[in-house]
Amino acid sequence: MNAFTKALCVGVLAVAATQVDAGRTDGPATETGTLEAGQSFWFDVPYDEGRAVISITADQPIALWVYDSDGKVFSSQGSNYRRTAVVNVTQAGYFRIEMRNNGGFPCRATISTN
Repeated sequence: MNAFTKALCVGVLAVAATQVDAGRTDGPATETGTLEAGQSFWFDVPYDEGRAVISITADQPIALWVYDSDGKVFSSQGSNYRRTAVVNVTQAGYFRIEMRNNGGFPCRATISTN
């Protein structure tokens, strides 16, 4: 392998390393619980710089919002029963994740983050 090829490989690896999902400070996590009809639940999660992905699945219509420490809201996309929010975390810190059962019955929901 010549010097140019080695330099090119190092450059490609450096670019790929900067595009890695940083995610939750303590690593990926998944939680499952029950929300009563119309109930909202929120919690604060620390994230490192990088791309954060928060997903929720439920058996009733569900809403998902993510707020940064400045109060900026990141909305989610998807169907009524599966929502995903993708946040480009430019400064490590705590993000508030809020979910709401928009259905008329209690719902079982699973939320996960990278």
